[in-house]
Amino acid sequence: MKVVEITNSDLDAIKQYIRHWIPASDNTEMMCAALRVDTNLSVRALVDNRGLAAVASYTVFKDRLHIFSLGSIERGCGTLLMENLEHMADVFKIPVTLLATKKSVGFYEKRGYKPSTKQGASKSVIRMRRPRKRT
Repeated sequence: MKVVEITNSDLDAIKQYIRHWIPASDNTEMMCAALRVDTNLSVRALVDNRGLAAVASYTVFKDRLHIFSLGSIERGCGTLLMENLEHMADVFKIPVTLLATKKSVGFYEKRGYKPSTKQGASKSVIRMRRPRKRT
């Protein structure tokens, strides 16, 4: 498996691939959510010999790396992609932030994320943060 950066020109084709070839599920919807066109958004994917395994959209700000969406279709693939993004944040010495659905909070807590003290109006989405690693 390898991690690749996806360009804006490839987003629509990849979204069509997901919708056509991957069985519909919450995970495929999260993958498609990560593939939205936004000039301030970067997209990384984990691919293997069978195709796309996980997708994440993110932005690196000067004070944090924020993950907007993460979706995977195979157990362990989301973890591998998260490790890649967290490593990037560690290199830049910045924390990682994200918005988690209530269903995914446990996944992020196992990775060291904590709910933020500042929560938005939505009751179904939890703001979470992983502190930057000290070196």
